[in-house]
Amino acid sequence: MPYSKVHFNGPVKNSEAVREVILGGGIVNLDDYVEVPAITELAAQHPDMTINVGLRCNFQINDGTLSRFGFDVEKKEFSELVAHLNGIGNIRIAGLHCHFASRRGETWKPRAEGICRLADELYPELPDHVDLGGGLFGKMKNSLKAQFGMHIPTYKEYAQEAAATIAKHFSGCEHQPQLFIEPGSALVGDAMRFAARVKSIKDIRGKKIATLMGSIYNINPTLNKKNPPLTVMHDETLPTSEYADLDFAGFTCIESDYLYRGYNGPLSLGDFVVFENVGSYSVVLKPPFILPNFPILELREGRIDVIKRQETFDDLFHTYTF
Repeated sequence: MPYSKVHFNGPVKNSEAVREVILGGGIVNLDDYVEVPAITELAAQHPDMTINVGLRCNFQINDGTLSRFGFDVEKKEFSELVAHLNGIGNIRIAGLHCHFASRRGETWKPRAEGICRLADELYPELPDHVDLGGGLFGKMKNSLKAQFGMHIPTYKEYAQEAAATIAKHFSGCEHQPQLFIEPGSALVGDAMRFAARVKSIKDIRGKKIATLMGSIYNINPTLNKKNPPLTVMHDETLPTSEYADLDFAGFTCIESDYLYRGYNGPLSLGDFVVFENVGSYSVVLKPPFILPNFPILELREGRIDVIKRQETFDDLFHTYTF
């Protein structure tokens, strides 16, 4: 990817990576005042080059959460920062950025309005782009939607809240900022499935529990209480039994390791339970506890490709010195 298309976010950034992106023509979105001296020094070292930065802004959108990201735009230090950066001849504030965790559709218009207000207040000329960050629901089955207890917006509904607000605000401007969003989690939230074999089925004082060759940390590392959509793949040559209110437990020794609560239907030893909506963070946040991570396979036109091989204990321990 050319550096000109890179927007570098995050509360903690590698200094060499920041330098590489900036000097390559990309944009670094500053998150805190501690990042400013390095950018100022970089500008002094390269006086003939324009240093493009963005500002990650934190303002009230009334979503019930105090975000930890970006600059508090209500403080006078923020206005002083903008004046400081604008006073350096070869530093250019190319964009405004925000990121809020709420996925509710009604929170997108306040974030768009907040960015528009900042663009009006801070800029002698409009920014090249405005970035409203992430926080969208992806595609999911109705059984999962029902567990959120709220309306799950479509992408079109998000656009009506955010893009329409941006477009209306800048409609009379000769130069209109480009609008960015960061829908990564929403786009890949249903891109993968996790298959776990049934290793045992037990009865504990009347409660049926099936232990799987998988863990809650494989499919739900944020440990929310929602049941993902699932399908049981059964070998028809094997005997099976019907179960009611059965829980699927994981392979770890953590008492709360349950992948799904309240399954009703047929099940047998050796069956595979296939969970949906396990993309996004469920691979990278899996801890190496008890078992290393499982392989990732791609099924395409009857062919199976290994995208990520099975992790081994050597993978985990090769960074240790014994």
